[in-house]
Amino acid sequence: MKRRGAVLLFAVVAAVGLYMVPAGATGRHHHDGVLVVDNQPRHHRSCLGTRDPFDTIQGAVNAAGSGDTIRVCPGTYTETVKVQKPDLTILGANAGRYATAHGRGRESIVTNIDAKGTVQLLEDDITWDGFTIRGVPKVQNGPGMYTSPTHSGYLVRDTIFLDNGFGLHLGSNGKHPTLVCRNRFTANNEFEDPAGANGIYSDEGAQQVLITSNLFEGHNGAAVFFADKGKLQRDVLIESNKSSTTCHSRRSSTAPGSASPPTGSRPGSAMSSSRGLRRRSSSAPATTTSWSRRTRSSRPAAMASTSPTPVREAPGQCHPRT
Repeated sequence: MKRRGAVLLFAVVAAVGLYMVPAGATGRHHHDGVLVVDNQPRHHRSCLGTRDPFDTIQGAVNAAGSGDTIRVCPGTYTETVKVQKPDLTILGANAGRYATAHGRGRESIVTNIDAKGTVQLLEDDITWDGFTIRGVPKVQNGPGMYTSPTHSGYLVRDTIFLDNGFGLHLGSNGKHPTLVCRNRFTANNEFEDPAGANGIYSDEGAQQVLITSNLFEGHNGAAVFFADKGKLQRDVLIESNKSSTTCHSRRSSTAPGSASPPTGSRPGSAMSSSRGLRRRSSSAPATTTSWSRRTRSSRPAAMASTSPTPVREAPGQCHPRT
């Protein structure tokens, strides 16, 4: 009887232990709406000091709720990331630091071969900021990122797209404005298809999109290419970007937002668009009219209407955080 009682007591203690949360744990558990990812923690602590972090970005996305923030420590994450929850903010180690200039620290690198896209944003109002999305050289790759044409409100910022089939497969239904800014698209040529070898490619429909202050370099195709395949593409503004046929080091790159024209451009590497799109050359001055956070309640009346008014850059959205 004593042995049986001891065994029963041990079982109860073990069962209770399964439901106990370690004191101070903030990694695999919500802490003020922030989840932390680190696949190389030291002594079960992340680079931010939190305990028991997620070891994959997808694991954190699956556990997150709408409105949460996911912070990803430096390292290489070999996975496909599918974001199917609205209003998530996913921040890499270089969030808020220009991808088009020097001064970045260690990178949060996402790499994988997926025909749809290494990173797939499949809901509304998702922020992706401060990563490197890297393909596999000399192998057929899909796009570095895919944004769904049935959703909108994307903010893609301060991210390096390197050696993918093409950089960004862009789609947006225009319900909320989408902003692609301060990214670096480099040699995304690992795809033998008309859609490949482009920095940004769109053929599934894109509306209410601003593409600004990006650097495109070393592409065999176009920097930005909008294909005319019968899908609605309107209210797209492309301005203050730079395009080059060669790849430059980060230290020698020009700061984003410069009003000078792209250097080293050639046929096939300059900005391309299909008919019906509003487009400005990279020499046009950047606009600074108000563009608030992409929620229905906070959008200006001009953005909420269906009038063909291109989106504008918001200083607070595409400039360094203060």
